[in-house]
Amino acid sequence: MKKVFMVTALAVLPAFHSANAEVIISPRVSYYFDNSNLRVSDLSSNIQPDPVVDQARTQRLQDVFGDDALLESQSEGSGQTADQVTFPMYGGAITVGDDRDRFTLNALYGSGKGRVDTVFTSSQRLSVGDVEFLDLAVIRANDRIKTDKFDVELTWQRRLNEKFAVFAGVRYERLETGGPVIVRRSATNNIDNFFAELDGVDGPTANIEAKPLPQRLNTKSKLETYSLRAGVTAFVPVNQSLIAFFNGMAHVSNQPKYTVTDTLFGVNDEVIGINEFSNSGEISAGPDIAVGAQFLITDNISFDVRYRAILFFPLSGDFSFSDARVNHGVNMGVSFRL
Repeated sequence: MKKVFMVTALAVLPAFHSANAEVIISPRVSYYFDNSNLRVSDLSSNIQPDPVVDQARTQRLQDVFGDDALLESQSEGSGQTADQVTFPMYGGAITVGDDRDRFTLNALYGSGKGRVDTVFTSSQRLSVGDVEFLDLAVIRANDRIKTDKFDVELTWQRRLNEKFAVFAGVRYERLETGGPVIVRRSATNNIDNFFAELDGVDGPTANIEAKPLPQRLNTKSKLETYSLRAGVTAFVPVNQSLIAFFNGMAHVSNQPKYTVTDTLFGVNDEVIGINEFSNSGEISAGPDIAVGAQFLITDNISFDVRYRAILFFPLSGDFSFSDARVNHGVNMGVSFRL
């Protein structure tokens, strides 16, 4: 029988012309990069475009000094530096089908670590007639986050001819993140001293030798992404044991809203509070591209390697369209036909 090659979305597999179904297993390893920590366009939602009046303390001032007294605060901006997270991943694929139609189930698991340092700045302005006080505050959060990544993908492929195939599939991705966060706050206290004098009590003392204890907490969240994707494969047999291929897909993905849980600890490691924050979901779309080669070792064993890149351009949610999530890296495996 004449030997030909078939390419699936996840593995390049040798095949014979046969009406009988085949089963192929493929242990796989990959090394992926994820830029989720580097996306910062969502920080703009934390910036107050206009000053916010402190109603309670402003009323206290107006009771004493008249209606022109005012205390307001405003965000002055934020910034972030972070590491790109890398994921060594391990798993496998199983393919069932004949020369025309094939179904491939692929599953991978990996873990990576990353650093995220964020700075938030704000100001408070108190005005009473011609007198004005200004305080500045800086909050620094240092995260050391570990992320566990799970990927499961099911793909159907139909062979059109010797050079092309079409395919479609679904993909599920889960990122479980968690780790320690150290929060430090530095601020001037001119306004607090003014209110202390107004109330006839001692104001806060400033001691440049004393450093306040940082606030320590542990953060945890789980992000899930569901994707529909479809595309085409083009492949070029170089010789009887080597084939080059290109996969081009488009995807539409949905990341439901998720909750971030922060557990706050005291100086003796006791839990002093738990805060939960709900983050918006995200619908995204973009290309999913892979290029690689497969090497036939024997009639029933082959080795393939590919570079794959997936771009998630946000269509909704907290991030801007230009601030895409990018997942890319190298994937390789050995396929055994049973």
